[in-house]
Amino acid sequence: MIAPDARIVLDTSVLVKLLQGKEAGTAIESRYELGRRSSTPFISIVTVGELRAFSRGRKWGADKLARLGDLLAELVIVDINSQDVLNAFADVSTYLKERGKTVGDNDRWIAATAKVLQATVLTTDRDFEPLHPEMVSCEVVL
Repeated sequence: MIAPDARIVLDTSVLVKLLQGKEAGTAIESRYELGRRSSTPFISIVTVGELRAFSRGRKWGADKLARLGDLLAELVIVDINSQDVLNAFADVSTYLKERGKTVGDNDRWIAATAKVLQATVLTTDRDFEPLHPEMVSCEVVL
């Protein structure tokens, strides 16, 4: 369990669950107290792009797009155009290559963001496991 005062980076999969407004999203919100943490949850700008592609692919209407906008306004969006994140992306990529492991490009950017912030990635999938715990901490929910 992630400590209440620890920094977290939300993976795109978590935001999708939150936006769906179903039991899984409510459980994540409650368990991790996302709206009441001492440190506002972070997301990578890459996640914003993934969510826009996701919403367009599913032809979301105005109400759901408004919920997306509201949710994004509650989070801290971290740009990848910084030397620290760029260097962390290179570190993550090199680490994986040396071990013969793969992680998708977008997840490597999200991991690099978490590495720089010294945060735990909160996700609903196991995509970050090849990086845990040496490069970045992750916690899988649900």
